[in-house]
Amino acid sequence: MEPATTLELVMTLLPLLMAAESNFDPNAVNGEAVGILQITPIMVEDVNRIMGFTCFTTAQRQDQTISVIMFLVYYEHYTDNYKIKRTMRELAAMWVAGPDGYKQLNDPQVIEHWNLILKAKERQKNN
Repeated sequence: MEPATTLELVMTLLPLLMAAESNFDPNAVNGEAVGILQITPIMVEDVNRIMGFTCFTTAQRQDQTISVIMFLVYYEHYTDNYKIKRTMRELAAMWVAGPDGYKQLNDPQVIEHWNLILKAKERQKNN
């Protein structure tokens, strides 16, 4: 069996992040983080920079489809069109700690976030 591609891992991570970040609540708010994927204003700004023009606004973070598009743009860019191999844990760290999050696996915030994802994965397995 071949190892999962980065794209496959990103797509596996997506519902786990939704569960861990917001319990699938598109109206979830935690400080500046909003929506089903808890997108921050800096994430919106970064995705717009990647796109090369203002495509998204902070007001759109509660839109689930827009959130998923931003998620995919972010990962496509920071994994060089999914060519850079990362583990699921490294990809999750990139979401919580930024593009270099994969270098911060021992950061307490990254560890706490990974544990939330593992719990979400366990819940998903039991359903």
